[in-house]
Amino acid sequence: MRGRREGITVLELLIAAAVAGIVLLIATQLYSGSVRAYRVNEEVSEVRQGVQAAISLLQYEIGLAGYRCTDEQATSRSFSGDPLVAVDGASGGPDTIIVRYFEDRYSASSCELNEVTYFVQDGTLYRQEKGEAAQEAVQGVVDLQVVAWLDRAHAKFAVSTDSANLNRPLDRDLRGLSLSLRFEDAGGRENPVIVTVGLKNPQCRSLGDCI
Repeated sequence: MRGRREGITVLELLIAAAVAGIVLLIATQLYSGSVRAYRVNEEVSEVRQGVQAAISLLQYEIGLAGYRCTDEQATSRSFSGDPLVAVDGASGGPDTIIVRYFEDRYSASSCELNEVTYFVQDGTLYRQEKGEAAQEAVQGVVDLQVVAWLDRAHAKFAVSTDSANLNRPLDRDLRGLSLSLRFEDAGGRENPVIVTVGLKNPQCRSLGDCI
């Protein structure tokens, strides 16, 4: 009898190739899944950072509306317009927020009127000081809407997206507002956030109007 020939048969090669292909496919899928998960986590992290930045910025600066400094002339200072203004967006588009206050953070001896406008354009929240070019504040913001006003009794008055000033309390009673910010990440996922801002300063153009 002839002895059995040693070596690898064609069938064994085909089986080995098939097993290697399956292992390679599984490894590729695992790698692709890991990459996708990393990208999603990265996008979520960026959105969270943007959300926190927008909340902090809006709560701080809108909260300054009506501030008149603390010197001897504070009670006699007045504004040419309302300290806090909400402008309806065209055709249900993003609203615009205008904030007026006197600035004394950078010099104890000065108190200068400051007017800041916040608006959303091309997926970005912009901040613009009067007479200056608009600056990007937070990216990934696709909408800004006033959704409610608060009065001195902490009652909440909801408004529709096409009427930002509906149910707005009188200036002497105004104590806050709620904004709806809508964020969108690179993957097109949206994340709506409600930002409530308390108003500590009188919202009348002159203090006498708040008495």
